[in-house]
Amino acid sequence: MLIMKRRPGEGIAIGDQIKVRVLHAEDGQLYIGVDAPVALGIDALESQAEDAADVAGPVRDQAVNKAA
Repeated sequence: MLIMKRRPGEGIAIGDQIKVRVLHAEDGQLYIGVDAPVALGIDALESQAEDAADVAGPVRDQAVNKAA
């Protein structure tokens, strides 16, 4: 894992096709933008973990399912 400091407006490049930029930081939240080819699936790691739990684990609370 590569760890870097970036300020709002700064970013990094991953190869030639992926750019990640820090857009804004507020109240302990970091807003980032990802510029990548449409064919490349981009998803939050937390979403991937939830999807895996939905397939392998017990049924989640109905209120959570309605919000998803």
